[in-house]
Amino acid sequence: MKSFLKMSVFSAAVFMVLAFFTDAFCAGKSAEQAVFFVKEKVANVGEVYGEGEITYDFIVENHGNGELYINRVKAG
Repeated sequence: MKSFLKMSVFSAAVFMVLAFFTDAFCAGKSAEQAVFFVKEKVANVGEVYGEGEITYDFIVENHGNGELYINRVKAG
């Protein structure tokens, strides 16, 4: 349960960082704007026993007309 909670907090932090940088980049554009979209905001990796590294791929989509640039991603 602790590992799932850590993964949820981590994924929420990554999502917030991505959303912040996308918003900051697209603030000056009006006609062609990128729209950051992530279908899954939390990764359910099930039960994890012991120590180890868990990886999960979040799929990011652009639902807008402008270019979507992700310059940096930082884990929380």
